Amino acid sequence: MKKYLSYITSGIILILLGLLFVLAPNAVVKIGVIAFGVYNIVEAVTALVTSYKFKGMGGIIRFNMVKTLINLIISILVVYFAAIAPGTAVASWVVWLIAFNLLFAGLSEVIESWMIKKNGFTELFYYGPSGWLYIVFALLMFIFPNFINSTLLLVLGVIVITSGVFVILWSIKLWSVMRSFKKEEKIAEAEWSEKK
Repeated sequence: MKKYLSYITSGIILILLGLLFVLAPNAVVKIGVIAFGVYNIVEAVTALVTSYKFKGMGGIIRFNMVKTLINLIISILVVYFAAIAPGTAVASWVVWLIAFNLLFAGLSEVIESWMIKKNGFTELFYYGPSGWLYIVFALLMFIFPNFINSTLLLVLGVIVITSGVFVILWSIKLWSVMRSFKKEEKIAEAEWSEKK
C-alpha cells in the first residue's frame, strides 16, 4: 500500500506543478531561468576543470575552454538578472539571453564535431546533431520570445496536469489489480491445503 501511496503522491505533486505552470507562469519562468542558469554555471565550472586537466591536447580543448568561459559568463548574468528582475521582465529579456546561450552552444558544438571528425574520430557521429537542435531551439526563441512564456507554459502545464492524473489513475488501478490477485492467491492456497 505504501508503494501505491507514493505513486498517488507523485501524481498529486505533478498536478500541483501543472497548476503552477497554468496559474503563475511568471513565477515558473523565473524559477526555471534561475535553475537553468545555476545548472549552466555548475556545468561550466565542471567543464573548465576537466578542460584544464587536458589543456596540453591542443585546439579542441582550448576552443572548449573559451566556449565554456563565455557560457559561464552568460549563465552568471542570467542568474543575476533573473534574481533581481520582476517576473514579467524575466520572461521577456532572459529568453533572449537563453536563446543566445543556446545558439552559442549549438554553433560551438557543431564546430567541435567538425574538428573531431576532421581529426579522424568518426565513431562520434552522434555529437553534431544535438548542436543543430540547440540552434533550432535558439532560433525559435529569437523569433517567438512571447510564445515561450505564454503558450508553451500553458501547454506544458496541461501536459503535466494530465500526467499527474494518469499517474494517480494508474496507481489506483495497479492497487486494485494487486488486491484482487492477492485474494485469488489466498483462495488458491486454501484450496491447495484442502487437497493435501
